[in-house]
Amino acid sequence: MNKVILLIIGMILFYSCLEPDGKKDYPVLKVSLESTAVSLDSVFSHLELIPLETNDSCLLIGIDKLICFEERFYVLDVQRPALYIFSKSGNFIQQISRKGNGPGEYNMIYDFYIDENERKIGLLSPYGYLLIYDLNGVFLEKRGLPVKPNYYSISDMDAKTIALRSCVDKSEKGITVLEKDSFSIINTFWNNDRIFDMGNMKPFYRYRGELYFTTAYQNIVYKLKQDSITPAYQWDFGKGGIHESLLQKYLDIENDSERNNRLLNDLSDGTFPFLMNSHNQNDMYYYVSLQKGLGNKRKYINVFYRKADGKSFVFEKTSEGMSLHPLTFTEDYIISAINVNECDSFKNYLSTEDYSILKSYTSEDNIILVRFDFRK
Repeated sequence: MNKVILLIIGMILFYSCLEPDGKKDYPVLKVSLESTAVSLDSVFSHLELIPLETNDSCLLIGIDKLICFEERFYVLDVQRPALYIFSKSGNFIQQISRKGNGPGEYNMIYDFYIDENERKIGLLSPYGYLLIYDLNGVFLEKRGLPVKPNYYSISDMDAKTIALRSCVDKSEKGITVLEKDSFSIINTFWNNDRIFDMGNMKPFYRYRGELYFTTAYQNIVYKLKQDSITPAYQWDFGKGGIHESLLQKYLDIENDSERNNRLLNDLSDGTFPFLMNSHNQNDMYYYVSLQKGLGNKRKYINVFYRKADGKSFVFEKTSEGMSLHPLTFTEDYIISAINVNECDSFKNYLSTEDYSILKSYTSEDNIILVRFDFRK
């Protein structure tokens, strides 16, 4: 009996040493959401305007995803739907494929990825297939995906694998890891309430060659590998954040439609604090965009958490009046779509020529991008 008691005490001491005082073995990022005045210069050192060329062959409705690769922008507009290629200065190069039923054509696309090793592009159809092109838009092949309902997101994982996200019931696993050559399933992960997961339609991001997975209503960001999904870090926004007890009252609603409507209504009127619209990180910062409200009244709160000292920069707009909506997040810069209603706030940061371009913008023009370089 004494040996058993000593063994139990030893185990308790062992686990208490692993996580002293209940601390987790991954970073917990504590942030106050009380907005303070944050100037552009606090985070960024320079900005550059990138007007996307407008012509009859390229009229964007919106930008759902942007990948910078080898001096080009690959821009997905789901509402068209189409993938466009621009130079890094914004000159239009070409459109990749189009709607239709012929070779290389599609009815709908939700996402795309670039295989940097194979130098190929994959367009994801929610109907369960990929259309593969080379980097110049030449159609190569159509590949069927394992049977799943409603694929909506894809990412390159490593040289041999890709990860896909689909909207499924919590009894099924919503993340599928595929081998690139055979398209055979290597692993599946993530049983979760699909209503919660639908809040973030772009749940993957890459940092230092590794893949991260996020959701709209959960504080933990996960690292995804071929054989595991593990917590990487966690946001802690205090009493004003999202807590398990808050989520549970929606999980208690059995009907999916009723649960979704309740969640959306509460988000709209502020009963539910926010959803996490997008995550990212580089060597300097962890980042998340918090969406408060819905529709025309929604606003986005930018949260930059500096890794070196834990200082947070929380703002809807900079003190100069600029809002940020990062489409690309790198070690050196972010690229955001500009809000032309805020053009006066850019006056002191642009050349006379660029400011003139911004002031002359009309609703007939394509979207103007702005590159914000991080302050080192």
